[in-house]
Amino acid sequence: MSKMTNIAKLSLNSKTITDEVNGIAETLETQTDAIKQINNGVELNIIIDGHNQQ
Repeated sequence: MSKMTNIAKLSLNSKTITDEVNGIAETLETQTDAIKQINNGVELNIIIDGHNQQ
């Protein structure tokens, strides 16, 4: 196998890994946003419950 073929395969593998990592990062960003929304909802419920108990 020539060096060029090996370099081309390495480049393709590197791009594949980069694409996968970017996909994971996007998923984590989406999950982070969802968790923040859940936390905001929980905090709002705590405030409402505290207000209702007064």
